[in-house]
Amino acid sequence: MNKYVKKENKSSLQLGGNGSTRDSGYAGLANAIVLQALSDYSTALIRLATNNYTCSEGDYSQSKCESLLYDSKKFLQSQYFNLLTELDGQFLIDLMTDRVCKKVRKTRSELPIS
Repeated sequence: MNKYVKKENKSSLQLGGNGSTRDSGYAGLANAIVLQALSDYSTALIRLATNNYTCSEGDYSQSKCESLLYDSKKFLQSQYFNLLTELDGQFLIDLMTDRVCKKVRKTRSELPIS
């Protein structure tokens, strides 16, 4: 199975255009937007699952994490997301959620018993 499932079983990411430098710039921007949304979703989910709201980038409140999770999930399910890419947003949400859950479970199992 492919690393990412694409809508309608497309074999490659197609953002349109004729392959010009300008089009590749748009594709790069679209990819960066999608990657940032996935990063935000993952970060918020990890912080909420572990109740850890402090990091090197600054403190996050629970409400900020909940808002970030909601906003990034909403984006990944939006028509704008579908305009940027042909990836399946719900599949990516499910994939990230599964990965975060596994990571949190593994981290908790490695904690010493006190």
